[in-house]
This record gives sequence, structure tokens and C-alpha cells, in this order.
Amino acid sequence: MDTAAVRDFYRERAARHDAAAAALSRRSAAIAQGRLVVFLLALAAGVLAERSGEAWGWLVAAALLTGFALLVARHRRVRAAQREEQALADLNEEGVARCRRAWDALPTRSAAVKAPGHHYADDLDLFGPASLTQLLGPHGSAFGAAVLDEWLLVPAGREELPGRQAAVRELAPQPDWRERLALLARRTQRADVPDINRFLAWAESPPALRGPRLTVLPWVLPVSVWLPLLAGIWVPLPPLWLPGALLTLWVAGTTARAAQRALDAASGRDSLFDDFPQLFAHICSAPFVSPALRARQERLGRDGRAAPARLAALRRIMNYADARFSNIHFLLQLATLWDLHVLRALERWKQEDGALVRDWLRAAAEVEALAAFGTLAHDQPDWCLAELVDPARGARFEAERLAHPLLPDEIRIANDVTLGPPGKFLLVTGSNMSGKSTLLRAVGLNTVLALAGGPCCAHALRLTPTRLGTSIRVQDSLSRGISYFMAELQRLKQVVDAAEATPDGFLFLLDEILHGTNTAERRIAARQVIAHLVGTGAIGAITTHDLDLAGEQLGGSALPVHFTEQFGPDGEGGERMTFDYVLRPGLAPSSNALKLMELVGLRPGESTKGQEPSAKR
Repeated sequence: MDTAAVRDFYRERAARHDAAAAALSRRSAAIAQGRLVVFLLALAAGVLAERSGEAWGWLVAAALLTGFALLVARHRRVRAAQREEQALADLNEEGVARCRRAWDALPTRSAAVKAPGHHYADDLDLFGPASLTQLLGPHGSAFGAAVLDEWLLVPAGREELPGRQAAVRELAPQPDWRERLALLARRTQRADVPDINRFLAWAESPPALRGPRLTVLPWVLPVSVWLPLLAGIWVPLPPLWLPGALLTLWVAGTTARAAQRALDAASGRDSLFDDFPQLFAHICSAPFVSPALRARQERLGRDGRAAPARLAALRRIMNYADARFSNIHFLLQLATLWDLHVLRALERWKQEDGALVRDWLRAAAEVEALAAFGTLAHDQPDWCLAELVDPARGARFEAERLAHPLLPDEIRIANDVTLGPPGKFLLVTGSNMSGKSTLLRAVGLNTVLALAGGPCCAHALRLTPTRLGTSIRVQDSLSRGISYFMAELQRLKQVVDAAEATPDGFLFLLDEILHGTNTAERRIAARQVIAHLVGTGAIGAITTHDLDLAGEQLGGSALPVHFTEQFGPDGEGGERMTFDYVLRPGLAPSSNALKLMELVGLRPGESTKGQEPSAKR
């Protein structure tokens, strides 16, 4: 299946779900009308029965009310099915938008994991509009987003990557299962993360109450009240129940605050009780083969104390806890110490399962992240999974037909790219707009994907597990009083420090470094930075307009490549500049800054005042 077939696949599914949603909408409207008719008939039958006094009239009214109740239940199911079909249609429309790189049609989210000062998150467009996280859709739970971001920001260990890749291979050809996973994961967004975190804090906390007040008194005190009262029905007795009743009131009063805090922390999490169990059950029921997916199923209790069942048990306990909001709560407390019985059941649940909840959420989130990579592998069947090579001979990056993953298939240009061995770096030259920065981002994004376990935009990619450092998109800061040049120096210091701290493999990507100062000083400083990075054993690529950087001072460590442009007639008597974005060996033979100025109507050396900007000569 090629990418055009993938787009058609999503369009067909979206149309099918849209049609199903429309049919259910019509059925819902018909049921709503039927409900109204049945209700009015029941009302009329009740009025006639009341006036006539005939029993048959009340029977008819009761039958109609029963039918009305059944229609209400049926209407609720139809509306739920309609919402589900529409959500599935939306998911498949997003699939079409991902394949087309139609970013405005895709949901945007910021980073779920805070990463201030991270080396490459902004440089490589990991988050925000037109970003890698938009491409790695569909977005699911907040916990799944956090795990996916963590994997993109922190490379996996060499032992972990093969397992992730095997899971991606297994999930890629299962669109129905992944679609259902995304639907269930999105439903969990009804839960506020702070509320879930509050629940987790309760689940992992020590007991709110312990000792006889929780294990003995809730049973003994009610018996001490009710036994004398019941005995007094047959045998005249003094008020022996009174001491037990007073003690019951005292225990209820002294434990009320702790009990209410615990009940509040554990209750009111509808998404945790309704949505997450469905998500967990969907994961547990899949017949996975790959060890990485089976391991996560085991963490959710596939064959033992399954997470969905344990959360269902907690839900039943909390249903009992809801009695504290009823009008009879005071009587229940007085008669049975109700809240303490509920609290005792909660504490028992917490002791057995509370410490597991966070890992349940984490395991499901990791499956979501693997499914996101599986979806990308399905959407881009011509992409590859990276091959990890032995780092014994130093860092290495070798790609066949590497391209930028965020560009549409129709305009994406692929190139063979090799970085390394240690002691060498790729010096990328070329004119403005020719593709130098895009090449760096293509290398960086594919490295991020490879070291997260996802598919890469290349025909083949072999690399050593490495750490990545970039200086591509640097900004000054007025609020912090940092100039552009200082901001660039700070970024380069981060990259150099990271390279020194990573002797077993570091990859750097530097775009036009130190162009915030004069040419002579820039050249000297840039050579020093490059020589220092190469001396650490790091590999990488640097773009520049300064062809002299490849001079003798770098000891022949530069491997020069370049992009170039072509000029031709524009059909209107002027010139047009085009690029083929093909990487060529050697240094760039020309630059195009002055030509670009002419094309936009800024003729060097001439005043443009009073002239009409024109691209024609």
C-alpha cells in the first residue's frame, strides 16, 4: 500500500463512519418523536383512567410509561453509538490530513513534558503547529502524550529499542485495533490530570485510619445498639443501647474528617472508573505476540488481578460511598457507622491495588505511544525502521534516501547522507533557500524517531545509539537581556558540554554558527568550536556560507557537500530561480544573495526610491 492508497483507505473509512453517524442521527430523531408521542399517550391514558375510574385505563397508562422508559434507554444507546461513529469518522479524517500534511486540520498540542532548555525540541519542531507530535497522531490520553514526548526527548537504551521496533511492526497492520485504542484513549481526556494525580496520591498514601477504630468498632458499636433495642421488644430492659449510641456518635464525629478526606480523594473520578477500565480491557484482550506488548499486558494483569476488574471493584465501593450525599446518611451513620465500613473497604483496596494504579496508567500510555509509531508506519509504508550498529568503532549515521518527515510526499526530496566516522564532519554549503537547514532537520528528526523506536523517513538508516545536540533556531531574549550572539554562544556551550559528557556517541547539527559577529572573528571561533566537537569523537553536520571553513585549520576533517540553484526564464521576460534540493559532493560553486535581491526588486548599488519592485531585468 502506497501513501495515495493510505489516503484513500482513510477517506473510505471516514465516509463509512459518517454515513453510519447520519443514519443513527435519523434514528435518534425518530426515537425522540416516538418518546414524545408515547409520553403524551400515557398522560392521556392516565387522565382518562382518573376520570373514568376504570382499572384498564391505569394498566394502559402503566404500559405506555414502561414503553417510554424503554425508549429513553434505547435513545441513550443510539445517541452514544452516533457519537462513537462521528468520533471514528473524525479520527479517519485526521488520518487523511496527516498523509497530506494538512496541519491546520490536525489537533495541536504543546509538550506534555516540561523540557526547558532542551537541545533540540524547538530546533526540530517536535511540538506545536506543523510538528512531529501532530504527525504522530491520533492524540489520545494525557498520559499517552506524556510518554510519547518523553520518548522523543530522551533516546531509548540500546536494549529497549529492538522491543519497541517489534511492537511497531506488530501494530502497524492493525488499523481497527489502533483506531479503537485511540477512541478509548481520547475519552479519558474527560478526566483532569490534577484530579487523577490527587487520586494517585491517595492510592499511594498510608492508611487514613488504622487500628480498632477501623477494624473493630464499626462492627461492635452497631451491635451494642441494636441488640438491646431488639431484645427490648420482647423483654422490658433499661436503655442499655444508650452507651453504645453515644459512643457511636463520638466515633463518627472524631473520625468524620479523616474519613471524608479519604472518600473525597477516591471519589468523583468518573473517567478513571469508566473510561480507563475500557482502555485497559482493550489492551488486555489483544492477542499480542511481541514481547514488549505482552510485557505491558502483564503489567495490566492480563491473567491475574486484571486492572479493569480491580477498578470496577473500586467503583462499587465508591457507589456505597455516595450514600453520604443522601438524606438518610445520618441514619445510616447512627445505625451502622456506614462511612467507616466504606473506608475500611477502601483501605483494603488501597493496600492490595493502590500502588499498582500508576503503573497501570504508565503501561497503557506506553502502548499508546507504540501505537502512535505503528500508525506512522502504517501511514508511511515506504519508511524504514532504523538498524542499530555496533558502537565499538565510534558513532556512525548512514542513511539511504533520507528526507524530512514533515514534508508532503509530493515535494519531499531524498538524499543519501553519511555522518562520521569520528574525526569527520559534514560541511554543508549552498545558496540561500537551497535546503541546508532542511537537511539538518531531516537528519535530526529521523535520529529522534530512530532512537525512540519509530519509523524513519528513509529507505534505510543505520546508526549507533547516540545523543543529539543542535543549534539551528536560536532566539535572543529581551526579557532576559540576552542578545542573539549571546544566545547562540549559550546554545553552543550546551552542545559542547553534552558532547564532552557523551564520549560513546554524540551527533551535532549546527546551522550557520556565530553569524552574530564579524566575519573574521566568526571564522576563528567557528573553527575552534568545530575542532573541539570533532576532538571529542562526535559526528555531525554544519551548514555555512563561509567556504573558507573547510581550510587547512580543520586538518581535513571537513567532508564538503553542497546544494545549488538553477536560473531560467519565468515566461514573462524575467528570470526564475529554482532548486532541486539534491545533495552534491564538494563546496558550493556560487551564492545567490545578490540575485535574490534583484528578483524581489532590490537592485544592489541602486536606489529603489520611486521604482516599482520588479523581478524583471
